[in-house]
Amino acid sequence: MLVVGRRPKQKGLVLPCMACLMNVQMLVDTDAATVLTCAEGGLRVHQLSHGAMGNFQYLLQVEERAIAVDAAWDIQGIKRYVDKRGLKIAGGLYTHRHADHVGGSQFGSPAIPGAADLRVMYGEAGGEGPLPVWIGARDAVGAAEASKLETSSWTLLHEGNSVDIFGDASVSVEVLDTPGHTEGGVSLLVRATSTWADNGPCGDGLLFTGDTLFVEAFVFD
Repeated sequence: MLVVGRRPKQKGLVLPCMACLMNVQMLVDTDAATVLTCAEGGLRVHQLSHGAMGNFQYLLQVEERAIAVDAAWDIQGIKRYVDKRGLKIAGGLYTHRHADHVGGSQFGSPAIPGAADLRVMYGEAGGEGPLPVWIGARDAVGAAEASKLETSSWTLLHEGNSVDIFGDASVSVEVLDTPGHTEGGVSLLVRATSTWADNGPCGDGLLFTGDTLFVEAFVFD
C-alpha cells in the first residue's frame, strides 16, 4: 500500500510504506505534477501542488474522467491542467473541513478557492447538474461554514462506506474515520477494482490521509 501524507511547511510527497520503497521510481514528473500509473489503461494518480501553504491536490484518473482530492487554492490552475490532458472533473473528495483543503475562509483568513468553485465550474455552470463532493460526516458543518457550500450540497462519508466514485465500479474508495487533526477527518483507501495489477506500483491500494499523517512524522509499529 502507498500512503499519501503531508510534510510540515513543505507539506509532502507521495509517501510509500516501508515495504513499498521500491515503488518510488514509478513516479514521474509531468508539467509540475507527479503522475503514478497504477495499471496501464487503468487508474492514474496525479499529484499537484498549489497554494501558499504548500498543499498537495490529487486527481484520480480513469480514461478521460478524474476525481479531485482536496482541490483548493488554484481551481483555475487545476482546470488548465485537466483541460490540457483532455480530462474532465467528475467529483471532489475532501479529507477534512479546513479551508486550505475545502476552500473558503477560517479565523478571518483571506478566502481560498475550493469546493464551491469546483462545483460551479464543473457542475451547475456546465449545465450537467451539481458536481458531487464528499466529506466526512462529522466535518460537514465545518466544511460548510468554511467553504460557504451548504451542508446539503455535500455527500457525507461514514466509517466503512465504500464509494463508487465513477459510478461504474472501476474504482472504489473505502472510508476510514481518522479523527485527530479534525474531529471528522477521514482517510480514503483507493483501489481500482478491475484494472489493478497484482504486485504493481500501487500495491494493494492508495491511502489518502489528508493532514492525519505528515510525511517525516514519527510512525510506530
